[in-house]
Amino acid sequence: MSAWPFTRQGRGSNTVVATVPAGTGPNGVAVHPAGTRVYVADFDIGKVSVIDTTSNTVLATVPVGTNPNGVAVHPAGTRIYVANQGSNSVSVIDTATHTVIATVPVGSHPRAFGQFIGPALPTLTLTLTGCTNCKAGDTFSVNVTVRNPALKPVSVEVKAGVVLPDGTKFNIWVVNDKHFEFSMPTGFDVTGEILHGTLPNTLPKGVWVYEAGLIDPELGRTLARDAKTFTRQ
Repeated sequence: MSAWPFTRQGRGSNTVVATVPAGTGPNGVAVHPAGTRVYVADFDIGKVSVIDTTSNTVLATVPVGTNPNGVAVHPAGTRIYVANQGSNSVSVIDTATHTVIATVPVGSHPRAFGQFIGPALPTLTLTLTGCTNCKAGDTFSVNVTVRNPALKPVSVEVKAGVVLPDGTKFNIWVVNDKHFEFSMPTGFDVTGEILHGTLPNTLPKGVWVYEAGLIDPELGRTLARDAKTFTRQ
């Protein structure tokens, strides 16, 4: 499998930047919503190759049915669906464990999947007020707003820092169990991905911390955490 740069406008360098050895007869290809993994159906050997998009290496090879063809990824990024043309079935793969968790019998010679259609990814927006170049002793507030609600309540933890007197830049960490599009004020740095994960037990000196609770994304509502004041850790 080959890879090349691509921009949203469709203009790239049009040069191959990596060639990743996959299985025999690579056919269907799907990309994880987070952009971190690519899944390739190896038609001739009945397997799916899992490729890391950062290192351009095969992380795992998952045995599926005979002659896998079409591949699709659930919008939540938790499942892969593989149409096995030769065995008239669909394999369901868990993306966390890279194992087949179900095999579903279907009609003759399944080949391809249509695109999953579902609700847009939630958009998490941080709005900061109270001070610009914050220093020790200052307080500030943050509003956390979720638009395009997720399918179920989302647990959001927000940890934020400040611009210290020595010029150290403001950093914001956001951790949750969903995939988010993320927006924040211009000029601020983002540390960490908007995916499930953990943060260091100790944060740098001069960091203020607030842990948000559960944001219930009731359909049609825009929810916010209003004026939550950070206190010195």
